[in-house]
Amino acid sequence: MEGTLALAADSGPFAAHWCRHLVRRPYRRGLTGGPRRASRPALAGYDAAMNLLLDGWTQLTGRPVRPGTGAVAIRLSRLIFAFDDAYEHLLDQGHRPDPGDVLAHEAVRAHLWNLRDFLRPHPERRPIRAFLADQLDRSYDRYTALQHPRYDIGDALESAALDSGGFGACLAQVIGLFNGLPPDARTVRQFTAVGILAKTTDDVLDLFEDHAAGRPNLALALLRRHPTEHARLLAAGRPAIWLTPSRWRRLCPESHHELTRITTTHLSALTAPRLALAARLILWPVSHGAVPTNASTPSDGPPGAPARSQATRGSDG
Repeated sequence: MEGTLALAADSGPFAAHWCRHLVRRPYRRGLTGGPRRASRPALAGYDAAMNLLLDGWTQLTGRPVRPGTGAVAIRLSRLIFAFDDAYEHLLDQGHRPDPGDVLAHEAVRAHLWNLRDFLRPHPERRPIRAFLADQLDRSYDRYTALQHPRYDIGDALESAALDSGGFGACLAQVIGLFNGLPPDARTVRQFTAVGILAKTTDDVLDLFEDHAAGRPNLALALLRRHPTEHARLLAAGRPAIWLTPSRWRRLCPESHHELTRITTTHLSALTAPRLALAARLILWPVSHGAVPTNASTPSDGPPGAPARSQATRGSDG
């Protein structure tokens, strides 16, 4: 209860951003397509979380972001997660797709054109394009090699760092390139940590679904280290059951302790207050429950999401 009240007291910046994004939708002007079932309030929540990440970038660098940064960030997130969805779709069909197969997918092409069209007037498009191409070349083969359902916790953590952690690092780099200030290693590490925390929450929420589909999952990899807990939790999984922290602790104390240690380690690495707030909001379902394990909420990316005077002000991006 105390943690809930503290988070509520600290969430004023998120609430203010949510109201602004609900009414004005500044990051989505001129944007086509989107999650079919996502409501306007849900998209405003995603954009508000992204706004917190831009605030965090400003707090870490001491530089406000230029207008249009939020629009670039949203288009980038839509592209990356469309790529991820297309990759999984091709895998489910029995393919071992190469990057060209995934980029040829209709949804990926649409999101790629959205990003290209927005960046067309900006000279920064060239270094951003080169950076994204290099990232794909360097990480794709290793990431795909890790996508097998029996992977261990080492594989799971490496995959999380390449997947959502890689998205966080990519976001920090693209924000920097668009603003003419490539981020330092500290900024990239903290954005990576937020991405890994988002992956942790996502995998907890998708635990039963991923188990049924044979997909890799960080929470499942932790559970496999403790076979009795693994069997106990999976036996408790029914479509109507809600995976609360108290149930997780009661059924699987060792794996819950390990999961808490992972999240605490990454959360404690965040020195920017707005990044830390975004991360705490992302972790809400894991730390407080009240989210059904079979829920699937369409969004543009991970849950929640991502100098004093200027750095502590909210960024419009």
